[in-house]
Amino acid sequence: MASSEVGPSRRRAAGRTAGARLSARSAAVRGDQYQYALAWRYACDAVTDPGVASISIEDPSGGHFDDVVVRRLDDSPDRYFQVKSSNSGSVGVDETWLTTPVTPAGRSPLQHFHATWQNLRQGDRPFELTLYTNRGIDNSNPILGRLRDNKDARIRVADLRSATARSDAGRARSRWAAHLGVSEDELYAFLLDMRWVQSGPESGIREDAVALMRLAGLRSDDAAVELGIAYIRELVTDGVGPRTRDQLRDDLAARDMFAGDAELVLAVDAIDWPSSPHHAHARLDWVDRFEGAEARARYRTVDGEDWNGLFRADLQRVREQFEAYPTRRVHVTGAMRLAVNFAVGFELPDVRRWVLSTDQRGTIWRTEAQPSTEATASLSKVDVQQGEEVAVAVALSNDISDDVLDYLRDHRLPVSRLLVLTPEGGPGPSSVPDDGWLVNWAHSARDQVRASARRATGVHLFMSAPAGAALFLGHRWNTIPGPLTVYDFDGREYFPTFTFV
Repeated sequence: MASSEVGPSRRRAAGRTAGARLSARSAAVRGDQYQYALAWRYACDAVTDPGVASISIEDPSGGHFDDVVVRRLDDSPDRYFQVKSSNSGSVGVDETWLTTPVTPAGRSPLQHFHATWQNLRQGDRPFELTLYTNRGIDNSNPILGRLRDNKDARIRVADLRSATARSDAGRARSRWAAHLGVSEDELYAFLLDMRWVQSGPESGIREDAVALMRLAGLRSDDAAVELGIAYIRELVTDGVGPRTRDQLRDDLAARDMFAGDAELVLAVDAIDWPSSPHHAHARLDWVDRFEGAEARARYRTVDGEDWNGLFRADLQRVREQFEAYPTRRVHVTGAMRLAVNFAVGFELPDVRRWVLSTDQRGTIWRTEAQPSTEATASLSKVDVQQGEEVAVAVALSNDISDDVLDYLRDHRLPVSRLLVLTPEGGPGPSSVPDDGWLVNWAHSARDQVRASARRATGVHLFMSAPAGAALFLGHRWNTIPGPLTVYDFDGREYFPTFTFV
């Protein structure tokens, strides 16, 4: 449980009359609020971090760092927090406080910290312990002061190890090891897993939470912050254990905390791991599923079943996850080729009221863009006479009709005719001027394919287009007879990817 001092060193709070003192209960409530605000901040972060397994408050398995516990699914360490708050600036964290038992027969805080560390290191998960406090940390102490790095809030153990026995740091090292009854090597190991965070006031934690609430698609007004902290308090009073990300989302949705106009972020790292300013609400990492040592060589998957197995299942899972939010706005980012862009749009279709956006070479394209100019897809037909299905060549960037015809004939696809869709001025690198034009063109292209493929038993789709155009086409590809097979190009020939029935 987070603690707050209630001794005679208290100062009157701003706005209270001179001479007024906090009662013991008031001080304790402040300490709880500080802890709950921090827990809410990490709960907001957990909503959008796929590496988080669960978050819990006052977790019995956390030892003396039970106030907030964030467990992870990935290789990052689980995080255990001990929250110490103070109602005045005169109470600090110094060596005396660390090494003085709370009760005559009890352990000191430092001994409690070390005992928790010893217990957790018996498990098979990496972890870190954090003392999180608004109390001042003694900057005159040779360990807590000079050797505490403000970048990561850790003690610079290498410097402590190299300190001579007669130096201030060396003497403090000996005192700490003797107090814990351990070797200096064990002291070093313990300190490597400890963080000493001197925080600001509760208002600063709330401000951090507001930013994370916006990223998570949550309402971020003052009332929503209070609701979030009340939710954390409820978890404690009801004795609720660890909450997974899905449980957190369900809990917050039930409390109407998601913003209806928020924009969720879907990152699809298909062929590379691009840097992005976006904090993704869902991230799909498929890079290792592709052949090739670098992004430009990644076209085909190692396992051909991934397209309609793993990839489709992942996209459906994301759609189901996003359906828990009241918003239907999704920003799509990542590194992917045309077939994956089409599949993302297909899974989040216009007919289900999804509104998509993407960054097309520094410009945001939105599927809700107002048409800026008239744009009609020009349609030409080429007879193939090999079956009852239809092939479609979307030729926005390049004229791919001859390459597609060669593929159809070489692979004897059961196609009766090839439909070639181009912009009115012909294909080219700048044929798509903006998203408003594309909305019109994609609508026209869909309608023409639907009319021409009404009696077809299947459709084969080939594309040469901007990535955003593939996304927009998938987003509007409804009411067209299936099954639909989408093809990609590896620089030499086409190959099948997704099949939508």
